[in-house]
Amino acid sequence: MAFESEVSNMYQIYSLVGIIVLLWGITIWASIPEEQEDRRY
Repeated sequence: MAFESEVSNMYQIYSLVGIIVLLWGITIWASIPEEQEDRRY
């Protein structure tokens, strides 16, 4: 019982960290092409 609860807490933490990393990476990946487009124009 205790081990299962610890595993579920780990999954919740990893899922939150993963979502934050994905959002952070998407924002950076989206900002890079915008800068390149500005340079082209």
